[in-house]
Amino acid sequence: MGNKSKTSTGCKAHEIDDFQPKTISADFDPALLPERPWIVLGSILLGHVSIIIGPGGVCKSIYSILVAIMVAARGLSSQTDLIGPVMMRGKTLIINNEDDHVEMERRIAGVMIAYGIKPPELENQFYYESGYGARRLICDSKEDGQVVKAPFVDRLVDYIEMYKIKVLVVDPFVSSHRSSENDNSKIDDVVHIYKSIAAVTCCAIVLVHHTRKGSANGTPTIEDSRGGKALSDGCRVGEIILPLSKQDQKRFGLSDNEARNIVRMDNVKANYSQKGEGVYLRLDSITLPNGDSVGVPRRIELKEKDNSHGKGKGKRIAEIAQFMAKALTGKIGPDGGSLPWAKLRAKYMPLANVRKSTANNEVIRLSKSREKAQKTSFIDAQGQHVFYQVWYSKGDKKTSPITVHVEPQTENPGQEKEPGNDTFTGA
Repeated sequence: MGNKSKTSTGCKAHEIDDFQPKTISADFDPALLPERPWIVLGSILLGHVSIIIGPGGVCKSIYSILVAIMVAARGLSSQTDLIGPVMMRGKTLIINNEDDHVEMERRIAGVMIAYGIKPPELENQFYYESGYGARRLICDSKEDGQVVKAPFVDRLVDYIEMYKIKVLVVDPFVSSHRSSENDNSKIDDVVHIYKSIAAVTCCAIVLVHHTRKGSANGTPTIEDSRGGKALSDGCRVGEIILPLSKQDQKRFGLSDNEARNIVRMDNVKANYSQKGEGVYLRLDSITLPNGDSVGVPRRIELKEKDNSHGKGKGKRIAEIAQFMAKALTGKIGPDGGSLPWAKLRAKYMPLANVRKSTANNEVIRLSKSREKAQKTSFIDAQGQHVFYQVWYSKGDKKTSPITVHVEPQTENPGQEKEPGNDTFTGA
């Protein structure tokens, strides 16, 4: 492991055995200090180790793939997809000891389809290795129990340096070493080997790890990490992914079917930044060309259920009308008009943050006649306050298609407007 000088990003690595204490010189100038080299702001930092924890089946692995792909392909243009904005583009490498190459490629393909990423964006930028059946050990143990770096580490460091890898993801952490998870002394040695790799290569390392049993109860903390506390203590950043709590489900007015595909991600350890608010990820089912499906996480914004004045149902209908007007005018222009629901639905779903089945239920909550159309308004792309009325029509047969109608209106002074909302609530 050779010497490294300070990079333009401010990351500095050195020989682990060097002992060269520094002092503050007379001409020390804080203004010349480099900014922290964040790859993902508040989440992944060059030269340091981060950890993502969560119970099984909450999308830890696919989220780590999403992170690696976004950093490799999109860089600064990916500002809202992850727990924090991507600050720089860089090459990434995933080592997964649980899935074979083909299963990894299914998940990679799911992310690419969901986010519109083309193969040329990832070529020579994104790398992946499977340790399924022949795991890639980072740390080994001698007969006396002493933790040592595995022979594979030298090859890994050479690869990181040769290909200028900026982010290394190891999934799962438990399969990368042979030590007891509950032995703090041994786990501390394991973490220090990871930190030495990060420091010498100036690469950010992300470890994917499980939570302990019962961790989903109460407020999530870094203490929910399974095994010895030395692991979470040794990582500079810690994040946790958990299923949506019953409290959040109730707060956002979500059905069991909607809630089961949503998880919450929180920054539970932030040594070098402030802890941000938790974000919500929805697992969207992506169908691959071969017919397989992959759950891909997408960051979403959830709105609290409004039950003020006993108008919870009316408030939701008003929101449906507003989203419907935005969807239709966004598709055919500000003059509104009529569109078959089958052609409008795909535009409506991301605006309303609902799945197909929910969208189909919501459209028929609108008025079925022009005379009783829902009134709505919003601020358009030009900053103008625009007003519309919305309704739907359907033939007499059960299988008749639904058509959505949106008609421009002048502001009606007699129409009561909900406080703090751009939507009119009268029928």
